[in-house]
Amino acid sequence: MITLADRNAIEGPFIAYLCPANGCHVEGYYFQVVITETLMTFFFAGTVTAVAKWDSARDGPANCLVIGASLFIGIVMAAGISGGAVNPAVAILQPFYQTIATSWCLPNFDLAQIERTNYHSAYVLGTVLGGLTAGCFHRYAIPMARDMKAQAE
Repeated sequence: MITLADRNAIEGPFIAYLCPANGCHVEGYYFQVVITETLMTFFFAGTVTAVAKWDSARDGPANCLVIGASLFIGIVMAAGISGGAVNPAVAILQPFYQTIATSWCLPNFDLAQIERTNYHSAYVLGTVLGGLTAGCFHRYAIPMARDMKAQAE
């Protein structure tokens, strides 16, 4: 039976596992993963919402560059702590993908090791909280700030 520790010695396809930087089975990083994913998802979703709603650059390629850069920066900043999902779709679907890909590429792998990880809920919780916070920020805080500025002038 192949274990997670043995996978580095395997030649062939490598499967990306959504785990904190210290490993999937290291305890005590749940809160750090949630906070990191929340902050980086807020950064990414806030940028997407700002480009979609406020659209300061009326040019499509410039908007794509800004969104892509914010995703890249968010993933790079989160990678050293949480592994960097930064997207609710990735956080929800990656555990299913990694189980299917592992069973296909490594038929002798002990799949129970992947299913026993404690961090999948941290990724989903962090990215959903970050996305909701960014949406609420753009829905309520920015219009309120613009109204206060207009009243002051």
